[in-house]
Amino acid sequence: MRAVADDKEVAQICGINSERIIIYTFLLGSALAGIAGSLYAHYITYIDPSSFSILEAILIFSMVIIGGIASNKGAILGAVILILLPEPLRFIGFPLLIYY
Repeated sequence: MRAVADDKEVAQICGINSERIIIYTFLLGSALAGIAGSLYAHYITYIDPSSFSILEAILIFSMVIIGGIASNKGAILGAVILILLPEPLRFIGFPLLIYY
């Protein structure tokens, strides 16, 4: 997966079937998203499109951007920062992130 992510053509020259790797990667990501969605639906017991707003999408996108797109640890660090940072700043009345 790393070889295909770095350079698809070089991976093909080295004998890696990059098309299959891309399909498997997409399949793995889709399966994980499906599992997460089913667990969320089971937890909430009712789900509809209004459950997710544009602000939540921006928050998740910001977590990934702050932590670093190429790093899983960075994305987790970005999530921790954006979730915990508003709490110490609450006393000054500055809404860092609006959830509603």
